[in-house]
Amino acid sequence: MKTFLLNFFKNFSTNVSKYLNYIFIGIIFLLIILLSFKQCSNNNLKHNVLILKDSTKIAYNKLNEKYKFNESYVLTAQQLKSENIDLYNEVQKLKEHPLVISDVKTNIVYKDHYLTSNIISSFDKFHNKTFNISWSLDSIYNPDNSFLMNGLTTLKIDTTLKVINYSSILSNLKISTKLYLSITDSPKDKKLHINARTDFPNLEINSVQGFVIDPQKNDLIKSYFPPKRWGIGPIVGYGLSTGFKPSVFVGLGLQYNFIRF
Repeated sequence: MKTFLLNFFKNFSTNVSKYLNYIFIGIIFLLIILLSFKQCSNNNLKHNVLILKDSTKIAYNKLNEKYKFNESYVLTAQQLKSENIDLYNEVQKLKEHPLVISDVKTNIVYKDHYLTSNIISSFDKFHNKTFNISWSLDSIYNPDNSFLMNGLTTLKIDTTLKVINYSSILSNLKISTKLYLSITDSPKDKKLHINARTDFPNLEINSVQGFVIDPQKNDLIKSYFPPKRWGIGPIVGYGLSTGFKPSVFVGLGLQYNFIRF
């Protein structure tokens, strides 16, 4: 039995060696196919960004609070340049390497709100009457979300009720708002989502866009996920067989990788 196995492997090694060049050509051809599929995947990614980058949607969290989200994709810096030049230019201004870049467009909307006012009137020596109207619009929802505005309007009329002077000044305007941004992975559509939410009822979120930029090139991120060196799987290689003869070998084994790519 032992002699049979030795002869079998010897003949197998001899026959495989004859076709060594064909085997390596086949391996190279297989690698080319795999790289082509990877390139097609990158092209599909860019195509999806072109379709979806402006499609901001509405959803609700576990507490039934409304937020808006958009699909977010992993891009290289050059892909970002072709998809969103505004965010690309913002990246170029940064001193450090960004992992995520986003923009959120908002509006502050007030409709049919009454102003709080106080009127003080006085007469001058010519019996002209002046009205000083101080007004304000204060909306304080919580310490992080508020809208404070006040000003002064002056109206001066003569004895015939003709307006002599009119002026209005905005004395103060302070807007405080807290915006929550997050990136999540959606189990429903298997995509990354960038989300924006606020507790300020008068703040409307118009659109949300965001991209993850080259995370695989970031040394800090890679340090959190060190590559696994050990592995078990099929092995195809070229080495020394019994008797230290060059030979192709195929099998299943345990391996330690010094270099991964």
